[in-house]
Amino acid sequence: MLLAAVVVAAPAFSASVWKVSKGESTIFVGGTLHLLSEGDYPLPTPYEIAFDKASSIVLETDLDAVNSPAFSQQLLQQLSYSDGSTIQSHLSEDTYNALASHFASRGWPIESVSLLKPQLVSLTLTIGELQRLGLTLEGVDSHYAQKAKGAGKTLAWLESPEQQLAFIVAMGEDDPDGLIQYTLEDIKTLPENLSLMKDYWFKGDLKGMTTDILDVFAKDYPEVYKSILVERNHNWLPHLISFFDSPEVEFVLVGALHLPGNGGVLALLEAQGYTVEKVKG
Repeated sequence: MLLAAVVVAAPAFSASVWKVSKGESTIFVGGTLHLLSEGDYPLPTPYEIAFDKASSIVLETDLDAVNSPAFSQQLLQQLSYSDGSTIQSHLSEDTYNALASHFASRGWPIESVSLLKPQLVSLTLTIGELQRLGLTLEGVDSHYAQKAKGAGKTLAWLESPEQQLAFIVAMGEDDPDGLIQYTLEDIKTLPENLSLMKDYWFKGDLKGMTTDILDVFAKDYPEVYKSILVERNHNWLPHLISFFDSPEVEFVLVGALHLPGNGGVLALLEAQGYTVEKVKG
C-alpha cells in the first residue's frame, strides 16, 4: 500500500497543521490531500487537536455540491466544445500527439475526450492516475466534512461552487498546451512526487514542499501555477482574516500546496501581522 511505511514511521507530532493567532483570536489552518489510501488513516494527532478545538470547519468549497450530478453536468457543458471543433484543433501537433500517445499507453481511445476542453481532460487524467495508484478513499477535507456533520459543527467554504466552477473553467485557459504538457509530465513522475509530497505533508515540511515541488511547478508552468495557487490564495485572504472577528474558532482545510512559499496562505497571514505556529500532538 502506497506510503504505508511513511505512515507508520511518521512521528506523532508531525503534521501540516498550524495555529494562527492575533491577540485572543485564533484559527487553525491544515493542509489536505484530496485523495488518500487506507493506510493513511488515522490522521496525525494535530488534525484531531484542531478539529476538537474548532466550532467550525472551513473547506475550499462545498464538497456535496461539487460532487453532485448537477455540478458534473454544468462542468461538462462548460468544458465541452459545442462549435464543431475538437481538442486536437486547440492544441499544437506535438502536444496532441503526446496526449494521444499517453491514451494509447493506457489502452484508452483518444476519441473519448475529443470533445472535451483541456481543463476537463487534465482533471480526468490526474484523477485516473491517482486511482491507478490506489488513492480511492476520501481525502482529509471530505473526512472532516463528514466528521463535522456528525459532531454538529458548522461547515463553511472559502469558494462557492460557482466560483470553483469558474476557477476550473479558467484554469490554463490562456495556455492549453501548457496545461496538457504539465499534466502529462506530472503523471510521469506522479508516483515519485506523490510519495515525496505525502512525506512532506505528514511532516508539515513547508521548506521541502517549496523547494522540491512548488518552485519547480512555478518555474516550468508559471501561468498554471499562478491560476491554480497564487490567485486563489490571495482571493482567500480576506475570508481568512474575517474569521478573527468572531469568538468562534475555525479549522480551515486547504490543499497542502496552498500553504508553503512566499505566496502561500501562511506567509500571507504572517505579512498581515498574525502569529503562525505549528501544532504539535
